[in-house]
Amino acid sequence: MANYRRELSKNDSKYLHENFNVHVNDDGGIFTKDKRKKLLGLKPEHGKYFEDTADFWLDVRDTVKSGLKDLELFFEVAHPQQIKDIFFDSPKKEESEILKKSLDWNKQSVLQRQIPSLQRTLSSLFQGQYRYKTVKSATGEVRKYSEQIKDELEWKSNLVRDIIALGISYLNRNNLISSIAHHRLVDEFVDMINVEIATGVKLSQLERR
Repeated sequence: MANYRRELSKNDSKYLHENFNVHVNDDGGIFTKDKRKKLLGLKPEHGKYFEDTADFWLDVRDTVKSGLKDLELFFEVAHPQQIKDIFFDSPKKEESEILKKSLDWNKQSVLQRQIPSLQRTLSSLFQGQYRYKTVKSATGEVRKYSEQIKDELEWKSNLVRDIIALGISYLNRNNLISSIAHHRLVDEFVDMINVEIATGVKLSQLERR
C-alpha cells in the first residue's frame, strides 16, 4: 500500500491544528480551502476522517510543484521591497505585536507559529520524521515508541548542502567574505560538509556519534 500521509501522534495532530486552523479559510495560497481541510483531516467524506487517495495526493504534489514555480516567478518580477515585506518586515511586525499583548507564554507561542515565515517553512521541511510502533513484551506489557525515518536522510542532507552553497555564493557575490583567511575557512567548511554527508548517510545513527 502506498504511503501518502506520515504517521501523526495525538500531540502532532494538536500541534498542526493549532498552527494551521487560522489559515484554513485564508484566501490565496497554493491550496484551496477544501484541500487544506482534507490535508488536516478536517473534512470527512465516508467516515470520521478524510480518506487519502492516490488521485488526491497526485493533485497535492502537482499543486506544490506549481506553487514553487509561482514563488520563483514572484522573486523574479517583484520589487525587492515587496519581497522584503513578506519574508522579513511582516513577520517581524506581527511577532512584535504579539509580544506586546498581555498573553501567557503558551498562547504567544501558538500565535507566533501561525505567522507565515520562510524560516518556519524550512524548519518544518528539515524536522525529523518519525514512525510510531507498538511492541508487546514477553510479560504482555504493551509499549509504544517512535523511530526516526532513515530513508530521508540522504536527500535532505544533500538539499541542506545545496542551500548552504547558495548562501555562500550570495555572500561571495556581495563581498561579504572579505579576507583570504575567511575564504579559506569557507572552502574548508564546504569540504567538511561534503565529506561528512557522503560518509554519514551510509552509517547508522549510532555510528554517526
